[in-house]
Amino acid sequence: MKKDEVTIGSVYQVMVTDKLAPVRIDRVHEQGGWIGTNMATKRVVHIKTANRLRACVMQGNSDPNPPKAPVTPEVDSHREEEPLPQHRAKKRLKKQATASHTTEVQREPATHPDDPKPTSKDKKTGCLDAAVRVLKEAGEPQTSGQIMQRILDQRLWTTAGRTPAATLYSAMLREIQRKGEDARFVLARPGKFTLNR
Repeated sequence: MKKDEVTIGSVYQVMVTDKLAPVRIDRVHEQGGWIGTNMATKRVVHIKTANRLRACVMQGNSDPNPPKAPVTPEVDSHREEEPLPQHRAKKRLKKQATASHTTEVQREPATHPDDPKPTSKDKKTGCLDAAVRVLKEAGEPQTSGQIMQRILDQRLWTTAGRTPAATLYSAMLREIQRKGEDARFVLARPGKFTLNR
Protein backbone atom coordinates (compact mmCIF):
# COMPACT_ATOMS: atom_id res chain seq x y z
CA MET A 1 0.00 0.00 0.00
CA LYS A 2 1.18 3.54 -0.76
CA LYS A 3 1.51 6.32 1.80
CA ASP A 4 -0.99 8.62 0.03
CA GLU A 5 -3.65 5.87 0.06
CA VAL A 6 -3.74 5.74 3.89
CA THR A 7 -6.81 7.45 5.40
CA ILE A 8 -7.06 8.62 9.02
CA GLY A 9 -9.92 6.82 10.77
CA SER A 10 -9.85 3.77 8.47
CA VAL A 11 -9.15 0.26 9.75
CA TYR A 12 -6.41 -1.73 8.00
CA GLN A 13 -4.97 -5.22 8.29
CA VAL A 14 -1.48 -4.57 9.74
CA MET A 15 1.43 -6.90 10.53
CA VAL A 16 1.77 -6.67 14.34
CA THR A 17 3.97 -9.18 16.17
CA ASP A 18 4.14 -11.48 13.09
CA LYS A 19 0.33 -11.60 12.81
CA LEU A 20 -2.23 -9.63 10.85
CA ALA A 21 -4.33 -7.50 13.17
CA PRO A 22 -7.05 -4.91 12.49
CA VAL A 23 -5.64 -1.46 13.31
CA ARG A 24 -7.51 1.85 13.14
CA ILE A 25 -5.28 4.73 11.97
CA ASP A 26 -5.77 7.55 14.50
CA ARG A 27 -3.24 10.18 13.42
CA VAL A 28 0.04 10.89 11.69
CA HIS A 29 3.16 10.38 13.82
CA GLU A 30 5.48 13.37 14.17
CA GLN A 31 8.54 11.33 13.15
CA GLY A 32 6.86 9.60 10.21
CA GLY A 33 4.30 6.86 9.88
CA TRP A 34 1.07 6.70 11.87
CA ILE A 35 -0.28 6.10 15.34
CA GLY A 36 -3.11 3.58 15.39
CA THR A 37 -5.15 1.43 17.76
CA ASN A 38 -5.06 -2.35 17.55
CA MET A 39 -8.79 -3.14 17.50
CA ALA A 40 -8.25 -6.62 18.97
CA THR A 41 -6.13 -5.60 21.98
CA LYS A 42 -7.02 -1.88 22.21
CA ARG A 43 -3.30 -1.09 22.42
CA VAL A 44 -1.63 1.83 20.66
CA VAL A 45 0.58 0.87 17.72
CA HIS A 46 3.22 2.89 15.85
CA ILE A 47 3.17 1.97 12.16
CA LYS A 48 6.41 3.24 10.66
CA THR A 49 5.81 2.55 6.96
CA ALA A 50 2.91 1.92 4.60
CA ASN A 51 4.48 -1.48 3.79
CA ARG A 52 3.01 -2.79 7.07
CA LEU A 53 -0.55 -2.08 5.89
CA ARG A 54 -2.06 -4.96 3.93
CA ALA A 55 -5.66 -4.08 3.13
CA CYS A 56 -8.35 -1.61 4.16
CA VAL A 57 -10.97 -3.42 6.25
CA MET A 58 -13.25 -0.45 6.97
CA GLN A 59 -13.25 3.08 5.52
CA GLY A 60 -13.31 5.90 8.04
CA ASN A 61 -13.76 9.63 7.85
CA SER A 62 -10.76 11.75 6.96
CA ASP A 63 -11.24 14.24 9.78
CA PRO A 64 -8.11 16.44 9.77
CA ASN A 65 -8.26 16.83 13.60
CA PRO A 66 -9.02 13.40 15.02
CA PRO A 67 -8.86 12.88 18.80
CA LYS A 68 -5.30 12.22 19.89
CA ALA A 69 -4.58 8.84 21.43
CA PRO A 70 -2.02 8.54 24.23
CA VAL A 71 1.34 7.63 22.77
CA THR A 72 2.48 4.31 24.26
CA PRO A 73 3.31 2.47 21.01
CA GLU A 74 3.60 -1.28 20.77
CA VAL A 75 6.92 -2.56 19.61
CA ASP A 76 7.00 -2.88 15.83
CA SER A 77 7.46 -6.58 15.21
CA HIS A 78 9.70 -6.03 12.20
CA ARG A 79 12.16 -3.80 14.00
CA GLU A 80 15.57 -5.38 14.31
CA GLU A 81 16.25 -7.00 17.66
CA GLU A 82 18.16 -4.59 19.87
CA PRO A 83 21.11 -5.88 21.88
CA LEU A 84 20.48 -6.45 25.57
CA PRO A 85 21.54 -3.64 27.89
CA GLN A 86 24.92 -4.37 29.45
CA HIS A 87 23.55 -5.16 32.95
CA ARG A 88 21.03 -7.67 31.53
CA ALA A 89 23.70 -9.29 29.37
CA LYS A 90 25.90 -9.75 32.46
CA LYS A 91 23.02 -11.35 34.38
CA ARG A 92 22.38 -13.79 31.53
CA LEU A 93 26.06 -14.78 31.40
CA LYS A 94 26.13 -15.22 35.18
CA LYS A 95 23.07 -17.52 35.04
CA GLN A 96 24.65 -19.62 32.30
CA ALA A 97 27.90 -19.90 34.26
CA THR A 98 26.03 -20.91 37.42
CA ALA A 99 24.02 -23.55 35.58
CA SER A 100 27.12 -25.16 34.09
CA HIS A 101 29.25 -24.84 37.25
CA THR A 102 29.81 -27.93 39.35
CA THR A 103 31.12 -27.70 42.87
CA GLU A 104 34.00 -29.79 44.11
CA VAL A 105 31.60 -31.90 46.15
CA GLN A 106 29.79 -33.00 42.99
CA ARG A 107 32.88 -33.75 40.89
CA GLU A 108 33.84 -37.36 40.51
CA PRO A 109 37.55 -38.19 40.38
CA ALA A 110 38.86 -38.98 36.92
CA THR A 111 39.22 -42.70 36.39
CA HIS A 112 41.29 -44.64 33.91
CA PRO A 113 39.53 -47.32 31.82
CA ASP A 114 41.86 -50.01 33.26
CA ASP A 115 41.17 -49.05 36.90
CA PRO A 116 39.04 -51.55 38.84
CA LYS A 117 35.47 -50.52 39.46
CA PRO A 118 34.90 -49.15 42.98
CA THR A 119 33.39 -51.52 45.50
CA SER A 120 31.21 -50.54 48.44
CA LYS A 121 34.38 -50.23 50.55
CA ASP A 122 35.81 -47.60 48.14
CA LYS A 123 32.83 -45.27 48.48
CA LYS A 124 33.42 -41.74 49.71
CA THR A 125 33.13 -41.23 53.44
CA GLY A 126 29.65 -40.05 54.37
CA CYS A 127 28.83 -37.43 56.94
CA LEU A 128 27.84 -39.98 59.61
CA ASP A 129 30.89 -42.19 58.91
CA ALA A 130 33.10 -39.14 59.36
CA ALA A 131 31.30 -38.34 62.64
CA VAL A 132 32.03 -41.87 63.93
CA ARG A 133 35.71 -41.41 63.13
CA VAL A 134 35.85 -38.00 64.87
CA LEU A 135 34.08 -39.31 67.98
CA LYS A 136 36.49 -42.28 68.18
CA GLU A 137 39.45 -39.88 68.10
CA ALA A 138 37.86 -37.45 70.59
CA GLY A 139 37.07 -40.11 73.21
CA GLU A 140 34.48 -37.85 74.89
CA PRO A 141 31.00 -36.48 74.09
CA GLN A 142 30.95 -33.72 71.47
CA THR A 143 28.35 -31.30 70.11
CA SER A 144 27.38 -31.54 66.45
CA GLY A 145 29.18 -28.21 65.89
CA GLN A 146 32.44 -29.56 67.37
CA ILE A 147 32.15 -32.77 65.37
CA MET A 148 31.44 -30.92 62.12
CA GLN A 149 34.32 -28.52 62.68
CA ARG A 150 36.75 -31.44 62.99
CA ILE A 151 35.22 -33.19 59.96
CA LEU A 152 35.73 -30.09 57.84
CA ASP A 153 39.21 -29.36 59.25
CA GLN A 154 40.37 -32.92 58.49
CA ARG A 155 38.57 -32.88 55.12
CA LEU A 156 36.79 -36.11 55.87
CA TRP A 157 33.66 -34.79 54.15
CA THR A 158 32.80 -31.63 52.21
CA THR A 159 29.57 -29.74 51.72
CA ALA A 160 28.27 -26.58 50.12
CA GLY A 161 25.48 -26.33 52.72
CA ARG A 162 25.16 -23.30 54.98
CA THR A 163 24.39 -25.19 58.19
CA PRO A 164 26.35 -28.45 58.12
CA ALA A 165 26.31 -28.82 61.93
CA ALA A 166 22.50 -28.73 61.94
CA THR A 167 22.44 -31.29 59.13
CA LEU A 168 24.73 -33.59 61.11
CA TYR A 169 22.67 -33.13 64.28
CA SER A 170 19.48 -34.13 62.45
CA ALA A 171 21.16 -37.11 60.77
CA MET A 172 22.51 -38.49 64.07
CA LEU A 173 19.12 -38.07 65.80
CA ARG A 174 17.38 -39.82 62.89
CA GLU A 175 19.76 -42.77 63.16
CA ILE A 176 19.16 -43.01 66.92
CA GLN A 177 15.35 -42.93 66.41
CA ARG A 178 15.35 -45.46 63.55
CA LYS A 179 17.90 -47.97 64.79
CA GLY A 180 17.45 -47.61 68.51
CA GLU A 181 20.04 -49.78 70.31
CA ASP A 182 21.76 -50.61 67.01
CA ALA A 183 22.51 -46.92 66.28
CA ARG A 184 26.16 -45.88 66.21
CA PHE A 185 25.44 -42.79 68.32
CA VAL A 186 23.82 -42.01 71.65
CA LEU A 187 22.95 -38.70 73.30
CA ALA A 188 25.33 -38.58 76.27
CA ARG A 189 23.60 -35.44 77.54
CA PRO A 190 21.43 -32.80 75.85
CA GLY A 191 23.18 -31.57 72.72
CA LYS A 192 26.25 -33.87 73.06
CA PHE A 193 26.76 -37.14 71.24
CA THR A 194 29.05 -40.05 71.85
CA LEU A 195 29.51 -43.48 70.30
CA ASN A 196 27.23 -46.32 71.31
CA ARG A 197 29.54 -48.81 73.07
